[in-house]
Amino acid sequence: KAVFRRTVAIGRERGKWLPFVEGTVGFVTIHPSFILRQQDSESRAATYRGLVKDLRLIAQRIHRAAA
Repeated sequence: KAVFRRTVAIGRERGKWLPFVEGTVGFVTIHPSFILRQQDSESRAATYRGLVKDLRLIAQRIHRAAA
């Protein structure tokens, strides 16, 4: 809420680029500790893979912007 100046539902908006008030954008993803709170190893692995996917999308955008 402090970053986007509104409530952001992570489950619904994860994987999206949302505008900040200043005109830049931020990417919505989970906090890494969420992985540890998953009930079983299969859920932890799937959640981890999702976070890695999100981080790769962020890295791609940074590399494109730097080029």
